[in-house]
Amino acid sequence: MKKLLAFLLALSLLLALAACGEGETPAAETEAPAAETPVEEDGVPPDPEEDDEPDDPSAEPDDPGEIYEEPEEELTGLWYCSFGETNLCLALEEGGAYTVTLPNDPEATVTGLWEEQEGFLYLDGDETAPLVVYGNGLSWPAAGVFLSREEPAPLYVPAETLENLPAGILDGYWVAAFLELDGELFSVEALDEFMDLYVEGSRAALGGPVFGDQIVDLDVGEDALHFEGEGFGVDMRLQRDGFMRLRIEVEGAGELVYYLYNASPVDDAELDGD
Repeated sequence: MKKLLAFLLALSLLLALAACGEGETPAAETEAPAAETPVEEDGVPPDPEEDDEPDDPSAEPDDPGEIYEEPEEELTGLWYCSFGETNLCLALEEGGAYTVTLPNDPEATVTGLWEEQEGFLYLDGDETAPLVVYGNGLSWPAAGVFLSREEPAPLYVPAETLENLPAGILDGYWVAAFLELDGELFSVEALDEFMDLYVEGSRAALGGPVFGDQIVDLDVGEDALHFEGEGFGVDMRLQRDGFMRLRIEVEGAGELVYYLYNASPVDDAELDGD
């Protein structure tokens, strides 16, 4: 929600500044000298009505609706775009309601009412930052994005885990990049979360708010590293794509799965306390 709220606040500030600009009287400028009245050769000034007539009256449509083109498809349904480090989904319902969600941020949801008028789509009646119906897409100039029917690719698709791992294969400094919660994958950065750990042999130094700063002893198995905490168990496995899959099973509360990348392979350094 933080990224979306930050965007909405920034957009609101932009619109507020624009509104203030429209209501303010522009600062007085240095008065320019009065323009001389053109005079024809015979000394008679030209007829002002003649100057006001356009050169080609047919170039200006009498009805502004003549330049409007109907949308190529119904606007209701789901629209997608990439927004920062996550994806944005705009759902337009037939009854006039809309929902904006960030699928990779479970708390990010904004709802309201929408309407379409002559190629412009207004959210909550806001005429200062409309979306523009553009062919088979929606352009949102105020947000700097273009929405289409095509759903963006997922942030990350976990690879399968490896078996019969050699000793020390998980050694190194690991940093969490993604979190899987109830089958949904989220960016750790989007959730304002952090987790890191340093593994060497049968010991690990844990960091971040989930574990706190502590050093633990690991049970080394053929396919994974394990350790037990108060009310939870953890196992670490290496995936074929090089990520570590760290699963936390909490008693009576399900599980969390973090995906970490190896930021710095281990060297000859040793953990404190060895």
